[in-house]
Amino acid sequence: MTAGGSLPGVSFEVSVVISALFAGLVCILVTLAIERFGGVLGGVLGSIPTTIIPASFGFWIQYRYEGLPADRRDLSLTQAGLNNFQRSMMSVPPGMLLNAFYLLLWRYLPIVYSRRFPTWPLTKVLLAVFATAILLWLALASGLVFIMREYVTNTSTASSVSGPVTHLIDAETRAPIAVGLGTTLATVLVGLAAGWNTPPAPRSQSRVPPLVILVRGLCAALAIAGSILLARVSSYAGGIAVAFPVIFTTSVVATWISSGAAVSAGAIGPLMLGSSSVTLYAIVSTFALPSLGYAGTTVVAFFAGVLGGSVPSFLYLRWRRSVAAAKAAGGEEEEAQRLQAADDVWGDEDEDAKKLDSTSPKLLEAVPRAE
Repeated sequence: MTAGGSLPGVSFEVSVVISALFAGLVCILVTLAIERFGGVLGGVLGSIPTTIIPASFGFWIQYRYEGLPADRRDLSLTQAGLNNFQRSMMSVPPGMLLNAFYLLLWRYLPIVYSRRFPTWPLTKVLLAVFATAILLWLALASGLVFIMREYVTNTSTASSVSGPVTHLIDAETRAPIAVGLGTTLATVLVGLAAGWNTPPAPRSQSRVPPLVILVRGLCAALAIAGSILLARVSSYAGGIAVAFPVIFTTSVVATWISSGAAVSAGAIGPLMLGSSSVTLYAIVSTFALPSLGYAGTTVVAFFAGVLGGSVPSFLYLRWRRSVAAAKAAGGEEEEAQRLQAADDVWGDEDEDAKKLDSTSPKLLEAVPRAE
C-alpha cells in the first residue's frame, strides 16, 4: 500500500508532523481540563473526539488518491481510498473496546498490588500497574489486528482500484463496518456498567507539574504519528493504533500523582463511557466522507460525537452521582436518627439513675439502725 497524497505543497511527512503536533496540543488541553473540572466532567472532556481528528486527517490525505498514478489527481476521492479510510476508521471502535478493558485494569490493579505488596511505595505500584496494563493492551491489540487481517477482507476489488466512488458501503468494507458497529455497542454497554457505581471524583486540589503535561502531549503526538505511519502498512493497524491509550494513561497517572487516587479513580468510569464519542466520530466519518468531503465530515462527526456521546455520558454520570448522593444523605440521616434514639435511651437511663441517687439517702435514713 502506498501513500495516496498529502497537503497541497506539503510533503506527506510534514503532514504527519502537523497532525502529530495538533494531537499533542489537544492532549495538553485535555489534561488541564480534567485537573480543572474534576473527575466526572473532566473525564468526559478527556474523551471528546479530539486526537482522532488529526488521525483521520492523516488517513484522508494518505488514502484519497489511492490507486491513481502520481501525475493524476482528477478525483477528490477514489473508491479504493474510501475503502481504506473506512477500514481504518472502523478499526477505531475495537481499539476503544480494548481501552475499556485497559481502564478496568487501572481501577482494580492498584488495589490488588497495594494489598499484595503493602510496603511498595506509590511510584512502584504505578509502574507495576502501567507495565501490566500496557503489555496486556499491546498483546490484545496485536491479536486483534492479526484476526482482522486474516479473517476480514483487507483488499480492494480490481474494479475499484483507480475508479471514482460508486458505493458508500463496498463489498470489501461490510465486514469491518459490522465489526465496528458491534464493538461500539459493546463499549457503550461496558461504559454504562462502569459508570453505574463510580467512586467519588472530587476536583483536583493541586496542579499537574508542567513537565508531566509536556510529556503527555509528546506521547500523544508520537502515538498519532505512529498510527498514521502504520496505516501505510495496514489500514486496520492504523485504526487500532489511534486508540492507543496515551490520553487515558496520562490522565489517570497525572491526576493520581498530583491529586491522589480519588480523582484518578473517579475519572476512570467517565473516561470509559465518554470514549463512545470517539467511536461515534469514526462511524459518522465512515459514512459522511463521500458526500461532505473531509472538512464537512470533521465538523459533522465532531458534533455527532459530542452530542451523541459526550453530553449523554455527562448527563448519565450526573444522574448516577445524584442517586449516589441521595442514598448517602439518606444513610447519614438514618444513622443520625439511630444515634439520636440511642441518646434518648441513655438520657432516660441517666434520669432514672439521678432519681435513684437522690432517693438513696432517704431510704438509708429510713432503715432502722442496729443498736
